[in-house]
Parts: sequence; C-alpha cells; structure tokens
Amino acid sequence: MSNGNYLLLFTITPVQDFIVQSRKLVDLYGSSEILSEMSRIGMICCKKKGGEFIFPILQEKKEVSYPNRFLVEFKNKSIDEVKEIAREIERKLKDFLKDFYNSFYKKSMDKELPEKVKKVAVNHIESYFSFYWVIEEVNNYREAFDNIERKLAAVKNTRIFSQLNEGNGEIGRKCSICGERNVVFVRGRDIRKLWLEDSNQAIELNNFILKDKEGLCGVCFAKRMKNFKLVSRCKDWDSKSFKFPSLAAILYGDRKEVEVIEKELCNFTNKILNSFKNE
Repeated sequence: MSNGNYLLLFTITPVQDFIVQSRKLVDLYGSSEILSEMSRIGMICCKKKGGEFIFPILQEKKEVSYPNRFLVEFKNKSIDEVKEIAREIERKLKDFLKDFYNSFYKKSMDKELPEKVKKVAVNHIESYFSFYWVIEEVNNYREAFDNIERKLAAVKNTRIFSQLNEGNGEIGRKCSICGERNVVFVRGRDIRKLWLEDSNQAIELNNFILKDKEGLCGVCFAKRMKNFKLVSRCKDWDSKSFKFPSLAAILYGDRKEVEVIEKELCNFTNKILNSFKNE
C-alpha cells in the first residue's frame, strides 16, 4: 500500500548543445538564462502544489541561476496527482516558449510578429527542447534516489523528437550559428534575395540585434533576444551598437565590491599566517 510520499525528478534537455552553439558572450549568457528561467518556472509550479525541494532550493531572488533539473518530494499525494503536476509543468514550459517571441516584439518593436514567421520560430524552439520526468515512491530515501536516477537515465536513452515542417523538413539557408535549422531572422537584403527568394517565412531586422549579413533560426535568435531585456538593465547599455559587458568586465564586477572582498581576503590570510607564526 502506498504511503503517499513521492519523489519527482524533472529535467530539461538539451543543455550542452544549446549553450555550446553560441557565437558571442551574449548568446552564451542568454542560453544559460533561458534554461535557468525554465527550471524556475517548473519549481514555482511545484512549490504551489506543496512540494518540498531536495535540490536545488528555490530562492526568492529572480537573478539566481538554476540547473536544468530539480528533485522535489510530495507528501500525502497519490501518484496520479504527482503525474498531473509533472504534466502541468510541461504545459507551463511550452506556454513560456510559445509566448517568447510575441512578448519580445510587443515590448521592443512595438508590433506583432508576422504569423508565418512566428509559426516557424515557435516550431523551432518547441521541437528543440525535451522534458523528461520520473516519479518514485519513497520508502527508503537512498533507494528511492538511486532508483529515480537510474530510471531517468533509461528514459533519456529514448530521444523524443518531431520533424520540422510537418515531417517535410526544411529547404533554404541555414542558421549562421548552429547550421541546423532555416534562417527566420536575417539582416542584409542582398543575402535575403540570394538565399530566401523562395521563402516567405523569414523577416528582415535592420537593427543592432543582428550583425550585418547574419541570419538566425528560432532557437539561436531566442538566445540573442533574451539578452535584449538583460542588457537594457546594464549601465553600459548602448542601443545603437548593442554593447554587452566583456567577459573581463563581468568577472571583475563592481570595483567597490571587489575592493571590499580583497580587503577581507587579505585580513583573513594575515590571520592564518599569524596563527602559524605564533605556533
């Protein structure tokens, strides 16, 4: 008889390919932010349903980064209730991906994304991500944890995918970054005429988001687009050149904070050295 305690392990894939297929620092940053935000959406859903987090711990600050997987315990629930929670997380994540492009255009371009373009872009990003989850009843935590990890690994061996363009594939110029999917957003009319003359499923953007003659698919553009909101909050924000802080600047951080940390570290080191001298 069930004791009503279950573990839910939920994971979002792919991770490595999604992050590695980046050209600029803004793409790397945006890909990590998208994965983190998706995990946060799923964790918030679990919290509202009474879940207790094993890892990671949900923080109140939105700036906190999360891994692509989370483990939650639900008490006094049936297995059907936990399954429904997992399905609800999937629905919320798919809604998040569907709304991605509309929210960007409404806030930054002050217009709607053309329906044909939106359909292709959303199809790209929806078919790219996969969600896997496993439920395990808790009688012994160690055994339950080992079982749920083993079962998830078995489930992930079967890759769930769907063909683009209703199984007909795509013909046309491929993305400048990944080279896997068709260009949806392009900058440079000469390139558009050369490669996209038979396609009405692309839109030209003559702004700072894309480099000249650069064309991106729905997935890679999402990384670049994500940073449109993030970079606008940086003090070095330059809307004309889309200036993003360099890696050195990000690592260096706020100079005042660095000076405080250096001073505290120096004092701590001196204390350790003095303790050895006294001995």
